[in-house]
Amino acid sequence: MGQVLPTVYTDASRSGIYGTVGDTSFKPLAGVKVQLAGKGGGDTVTDAAGRFAFPSADEGQYLLRAFIIGYAEERLSLELTRRKGVELAIRLHPSLEFSSRATEVAVHNLGRRLVANLPGDRLSASQLNRYGSMSLCEIGRIAARVRRPMDSLTIIVNGTFVLEKRSVRDLCSWQSAEVELVEFGEHLCRDVTGSLVEMLNVWCQNFTGQERGIRSSQRIRTQRQGGPFVVIWEKK
Repeated sequence: MGQVLPTVYTDASRSGIYGTVGDTSFKPLAGVKVQLAGKGGGDTVTDAAGRFAFPSADEGQYLLRAFIIGYAEERLSLELTRRKGVELAIRLHPSLEFSSRATEVAVHNLGRRLVANLPGDRLSASQLNRYGSMSLCEIGRIAARVRRPMDSLTIIVNGTFVLEKRSVRDLCSWQSAEVELVEFGEHLCRDVTGSLVEMLNVWCQNFTGQERGIRSSQRIRTQRQGGPFVVIWEKK
């Protein structure tokens, strides 16, 4: 396989997130689905010139995902400052990789968390770059939030693959340079969107004196308690 060209970023003269999607020979790709998770995001499809636009995107953190049959998907974390835009030139390389509906739903739920939850609960790719080749388990900001109790950590990879009853040392499997975005917290039930609670069918009774994110019809079949969590979005 030939060299995969990196995505090109340029500052935009207007606010929002814009760009083009092409293949590795710079040929524009029409019909590419582009998901933008975050405030002002949503779903769109590239036009005949490979262009897409999210003009309502403003200050905040985002995850952008571009995918189409026959090509490997591209996933990028972005951070916009107020009234500042960005132009992207995304290059996809041929692949037999299949993009699942579950991943699409997971990115949608991530968008809810990016809008509602505090920036202190996550690190973007640009923030992770400061840690060089350090493993996630060595980043104090993450470890301090999820260290206790032992072996009760839930790790969610790319929003769909769940690893339960883990400890901080299991985060050593990922280096910061391999991660596009990481979310973390002391308790799953503190996800104010309830998206993680819904995904894992977690029991949140007695956490705040009330049940959160649990319908009465779920009470019998759910048993797991909410605990510390890390959601790892790997680079593609």
